[in-house]
Amino acid sequence: MEATVSMILKVVVFSVIAIVLYNVLKVFILSKVKVNLPIKIGSTILSVVLLVLSAFLSTRYKEGSWEYYIGTAVVLLSILTTADFWVGDKNKKIKADKKVDESSMKPRPKAKPNRVKNRNK
Repeated sequence: MEATVSMILKVVVFSVIAIVLYNVLKVFILSKVKVNLPIKIGSTILSVVLLVLSAFLSTRYKEGSWEYYIGTAVVLLSILTTADFWVGDKNKKIKADKKVDESSMKPRPKAKPNRVKNRNK
């Protein structure tokens, strides 16, 4: 029972740390990168290679060792970054389309030609 609780606690702490690291990486580094197709493809290939290497090298370390957690974090961050590269452009396009729609719906003032004619009276 204690082993299960400690394992669940380790997984929760690891998940929280990984998500915090990813969000910090996304805000300070990934937001400054201009993503194009070769970067997306390279990121995908790198993630797959890291995933395969992780599968081969994970048998060297125990599950409780810090090397195991660092390797898992690197693979997880690379997969999240790759997913963000592929999905991030779609989110930006959707937000840009909403801004265009909102700006086109603004009411325009009517022209009032009588004001100029009646100005001298």
